[in-house]
This record gives sequence, C-alpha cells and structure tokens, in this order.
Amino acid sequence: MTTEAHTLDEIVEMIPHREPFRFIDKITYIDDDSVEGNYFLHAGHAFYEGHFPGHPLTPGVILIEVMAQIGLVAFGLYLLNKTEPLHQLIGTGLPVLTSVDIKFSKKVLPGEQVFVRAEKTLFRHGRLICKVKLKNSQGGTAAEGSISGFIAAKN
Repeated sequence: MTTEAHTLDEIVEMIPHREPFRFIDKITYIDDDSVEGNYFLHAGHAFYEGHFPGHPLTPGVILIEVMAQIGLVAFGLYLLNKTEPLHQLIGTGLPVLTSVDIKFSKKVLPGEQVFVRAEKTLFRHGRLICKVKLKNSQGGTAAEGSISGFIAAKN
C-alpha cells in the first residue's frame, strides 16, 4: 500500500532518526487506522554490552523506542501527509513522545526480530494516540499499552 505520493519505504526514510538510533526496518502495512512494522535487534548493538553482561536482554526503553518509531513517527507522518505534503514537514518539526503506558510480559533477546502493530485511538491537531503491541520472534506479546505524541516546531 502507498500513500498518495510516498511508498512505505519512503515514509521510513523520512523519519528523522538515523543510525545508531533508528529502530525501524520496514513498514509492512499502513492505513488510516493502523500501522504494522518490524525491526531486527542485532546482537552487536552497544547497549547489550552493559545490559546484564553475560545474559543480555533488550532494554525496555529500546522496545518503547521501536514502538514509538513505528507506531507514532512513521504512522504520524502518514496521517499528516493526508493534510500536508510530507516534504513540507521534514526539517520543520520534531516528533515528541508525550506519554507511554506500556506493560512488558516477555523478554526480547539479542538477534530477535520484533513486530509492532499500532491502532489509532485519536488523531487531532497533529496529536496521535495509539494502542500498541510488540511481539517477539516467537509471536508472543512482549509489550503492549498506549503511546502518544505530536510533531513540535524546531526552535
């Protein structure tokens, strides 16, 4: 599926995050109500070195960032593109995470691919609230809850 002017890959490229802090590989589905995407957690990420050495585990803040980049930033860009051309948004604003209420239920290990699905609860005046779910490589729900944010003007 594509937006009017942009493919799913182009939307991913338009998010402002870059390596080493880009935690989105692909958007696999998007429409006006939901988005799905994935990210592979490479065992070589530096955060694994200090997060339980000898027994590395993906930090919850990284999993929240994966959910935010897919479920808020990429999804928000798609929704905003329906009212403003994306090229006018890029460089003029920054995505801001405003609230997170996430419950974790399974661990995510290095070398796993995670899958995110976000469903829009509210989108008004550039503010997006979503129910979000992150599944691990085995298909189990590792985290779920709600997340919200908006695009803020750069100062």
